[in-house]
Amino acid sequence: MTTRLRQAAFILLILPLLASTPAQAALTAEDKASIEQVRKETADLMKSVKSYGAAQRDEAIQEIEIAIIKLDNRIDALQERIDAQWDAMTDAARQDARASLKALQKQRVELARWYGNLETSSASAWDDIKRGFSRAYSDINKAWAKAIDEFYGGES
Repeated sequence: MTTRLRQAAFILLILPLLASTPAQAALTAEDKASIEQVRKETADLMKSVKSYGAAQRDEAIQEIEIAIIKLDNRIDALQERIDAQWDAMTDAARQDARASLKALQKQRVELARWYGNLETSSASAWDDIKRGFSRAYSDINKAWAKAIDEFYGGES
């Protein structure tokens, strides 16, 4: 794994620790900068994965697996933060949290479908499958960012 990808994986791993303030609280400037860095690193990771050819499928899949694990950890951490703050949340905030988590779950299922396609695709279908996976990964990251924004009252 390249240094850039290791850095992205590390940043994705520590993000839940950076955003551990109570529900509906404003993010600090440092938190906002960290979230922006994660977004940039995620984009860099996807650009790197897009560059792999069919002959490099195994290497691409290894890097994607790491990214998916990190993404799952971020979603789990968000769920834990929501659960911890549930009693203090307004009904509207609870509805937003439920909707955001439902959207994340839907996008995660779609991501799993594309990941399965990546693992089994033929060399001739590799580029199309890779594009579909990249779109699904981008969509779930957007859903995660939206959930974070809603959880923090739109402050990020």
